[in-house]
Amino acid sequence: MLVDDSIVRGTTSRKIVQMMRDAGASEVHFRIASPPITHPDYYGIDTPERDKLLAATHDLEGMRKFIGADSLAFLSVDGIYRAMGFEGRDPARPQFTDHCFTGDYPTPLTDPRRARGEPTAIMSLLAEAMSARLYCLSRMAQPLTDRIVLVTGASRGIGARLRLSLRSAGAHVVAVARTVGGLEELDDRIKAGGGSATLVPLDVRRQRGHRTARTCPERPLPAARCARRQCWHSRPLSPLAHVEPKDWDNLIAVNVTANWQFIRCMDALLRRSQAGRAVFLTSGVAHVGRALLGPYAASKAALEALVRTYAAECATTPVRVNLFGPAPRARACMRVLSGHRSAHAANARRSCEGDIALVPAGVRRDREAL
Repeated sequence: MLVDDSIVRGTTSRKIVQMMRDAGASEVHFRIASPPITHPDYYGIDTPERDKLLAATHDLEGMRKFIGADSLAFLSVDGIYRAMGFEGRDPARPQFTDHCFTGDYPTPLTDPRRARGEPTAIMSLLAEAMSARLYCLSRMAQPLTDRIVLVTGASRGIGARLRLSLRSAGAHVVAVARTVGGLEELDDRIKAGGGSATLVPLDVRRQRGHRTARTCPERPLPAARCARRQCWHSRPLSPLAHVEPKDWDNLIAVNVTANWQFIRCMDALLRRSQAGRAVFLTSGVAHVGRALLGPYAASKAALEALVRTYAAECATTPVRVNLFGPAPRARACMRVLSGHRSAHAANARRSCEGDIALVPAGVRRDREAL
């Protein structure tokens, strides 16, 4: 009997069922501690479009056959409310946002594409632009062939796009993210293009979790081909006197402590590399006293001190440590990845007004780096 919290796309569940059968189980029965997820979330949770959700495209028997279990059952919507201490769901005024299970969104879906579970107009344009960029990269030589790049935050946003771009440049990507569904969706896209990736589901706030990324479940990281990308978090946006201790601790854990943990766990591998690269995100708010951004600014100031110290400690090694800025980030990052040494790239590396960090490794030494 296997119990899981949810089934999103079903690919992880299918792998787990197969692992149980490979281990000798004659029957595998699956029980899910939530109702079927039939609708995407648009309020900050990384879930695929509706046609990628298993429960939106299959009935219960179809889902059972897809994951390969002998039986499959979910908790009902009323059942989850009873588990939370209510008699049932109030359809007129739901006690929780249960739209992923019911399709009853708390705010109207103004984009008709979104209402149908399709990508929004903006996301469609981004997807088209990214496809065009990846096509152009595929026509070029692959400067990162046989290199390994570790990317954190790889399930969404810039981390996801960076992961695809790096794979198109020939790198084997070790993708670290908290959301398994987003990792698997990207993995499918990489495999569709003939590539491969190593997936590492990891919450960077876990003190012991960072060594998981160092020795990945599918493939250990060779010493001379290691790269990293930093993690970041911006909330809470609040006056300093109103910031809750738990929010402060969470922000420092992601923006500062997690980066120190990655430095601690990956330093030996980077030093053994012929040209290791560590690139971090900073922000201009670290130097400007801007209202409501105090915790974020403090964390970025701490991160800058951490990164500059690490850069000084690596000055006599092949490792180069970088802080990237926002405006020129895309062009400069790709120049660093491909080994170019233009004045523009050097200026970008000296910029400290960014909102994003990229960590390439295994490219040639760059003397202009921080």
